[in-house]
Amino acid sequence: MNLRIVSNIISLLTGFIAAVFGLCTFVSYLAGDAASVQRGLLHACIFTAAFSLITWYLTRGPMNLKKRDSLGIVGFGWLMIALFGTLPYLLTGVISSPFSAYFESMSGLTTTGSTVLSNLEEVPRGVMFWRCISQWIGGMGILVLAIAILPFVGSGGAQLFKSEAPGLDVKRITPRIASTARVLWGLYLGLTVVSFLVLWALGMNLFDAVCHAFTVSATGGFSTRSSSIAAFDSPAIEAAIIVFILFSAVNFTLHWQFRREKFRVYWRDPECRFMGLVFLVFTFLLLLELHFFCDYGWVQGLRSSLFTVATLLTTTGFGTDDFTLWSPAAQLLVFLLFIPGACSGSTSGGIKLVRILIAFKTIAREIKKLQYPTLVARVKVGKQKVEENALLSVAALFMLYLIIFAVSIPVMGFFCPDGVSVVTSVASALGNIGPGLGPIGPAGSFAVISDPGLVYLSFLMLLGRLEYFCLLVLFTASFWKK
Repeated sequence: MNLRIVSNIISLLTGFIAAVFGLCTFVSYLAGDAASVQRGLLHACIFTAAFSLITWYLTRGPMNLKKRDSLGIVGFGWLMIALFGTLPYLLTGVISSPFSAYFESMSGLTTTGSTVLSNLEEVPRGVMFWRCISQWIGGMGILVLAIAILPFVGSGGAQLFKSEAPGLDVKRITPRIASTARVLWGLYLGLTVVSFLVLWALGMNLFDAVCHAFTVSATGGFSTRSSSIAAFDSPAIEAAIIVFILFSAVNFTLHWQFRREKFRVYWRDPECRFMGLVFLVFTFLLLLELHFFCDYGWVQGLRSSLFTVATLLTTTGFGTDDFTLWSPAAQLLVFLLFIPGACSGSTSGGIKLVRILIAFKTIAREIKKLQYPTLVARVKVGKQKVEENALLSVAALFMLYLIIFAVSIPVMGFFCPDGVSVVTSVASALGNIGPGLGPIGPAGSFAVISDPGLVYLSFLMLLGRLEYFCLLVLFTASFWKK
């Protein structure tokens, strides 16, 4: 790994974060936050900008990105950006513990949506703006943005894109990876603007609409209200959010192809159809459970089940109901939704439905081969054949997920108040979900977990966001060899 090149790119990324801090300072001034809050945000901007300029100056030079350099930029870039992301919380006094601040920062940037804050209405507007825009930055990925705007990234941009973009493979919308990154960010920005206009028209005030547009398009889940979307008590707002988060949870390349093929492009995509099937099945099962065992009427049950399944399947994590009060079977359905995630190439977290679909088809093939030993069969997703190395990659990711999950349970057992928090905090962090069950449910916060546990969960969030391998490679001896 070329430390100079890695440090230089990271300095540019932190420069972008400094500019965002400047915007947060301006928002804080317009909103009339306390002078101490405005100073804190301004100091965060100045300190980050100074670090960026000094590091850039000391590491400037020719750029020739190699694979290990790209992996280093992705891993260390996310860790550093999350570190600087703590400054608005610490310097304004919103969060006093640096460990809690790092957890909040990482939760925002990885679009997880878990929080240590309990009374969001008292958070200054400038800090709240950073909290929400951090999810928007992380949704499509700051490194994808860097590929789009930095002309010298060159061929290394493909590896950066592949390392940060979620899913099995890089799908280029255009022949050039930089053009693809610009198209993706253009689609993402357009979705954000539309969601803002709709939420504003449906009754949210200007600030709430902007912040929720950031977190809706990022499938992040941070809200400006302690009771999340339930605070607005609006079926229209809930319906709009369901539409937008499902739209954000679909592979963005399909949105680009929509120009030519219209709505049939979504129906033709097997992963998109599978997401629709999972959404309908879980909504139906949860509706029955809420009606017959939780005393919900059919209408209220449908409203709650639609929103809950949509927000968890897409790993958004908004809340309208405290599902920790539901029946055990309903909570089990909720927990199962922590695992799959939505489509690859979207802003959602989780394992991704295409991998689960491939796993099902691989199991079916192996069962058939037991009956017909000489059968030569290829696994297909739609009309596309899945190569054997892709099958191995999927199997390896599932195994790694299970190993990390199993190891993390006893680790978090030292830091959580009960067993339910232990299991669901790990599942929530790895899947970038947001709330868990028990004390860390929608009505609670992760402040009940001790500082070492918050640091470990921050690591799990980043593992889930970068899909495990990209971050773990930094801990191998071969990565550091010249």
